[in-house]
Amino acid sequence: MTRRRDLRRRTIVYTALVRFESDPPKAEANLRAHGVGFAEAVTALEDDCALTREDPAAVDEPRFVTLGLSTLANLLVVVYPHQEPDLSGGSR
Repeated sequence: MTRRRDLRRRTIVYTALVRFESDPPKAEANLRAHGVGFAEAVTALEDDCALTREDPAAVDEPRFVTLGLSTLANLLVVVYPHQEPDLSGGSR
């Protein structure tokens, strides 16, 4: 008996708790400039079909660009820095 190779695609999803932090003056400036609030931008990051890639224009810190649909049905491009979590247990 010959063995057939299993060609079905398998997807493994790892999830982690993610906390989004805003810089109030920057959030206010983005709201004025683009008409998008911080809370709505976060929903685009949580879109299951969102596309994310590293920002090739980032210079001083690693940044990511996400294209996602917000819960208000707006297609948003969200640019944000990646920060390692504080595992020390201390608060900021």
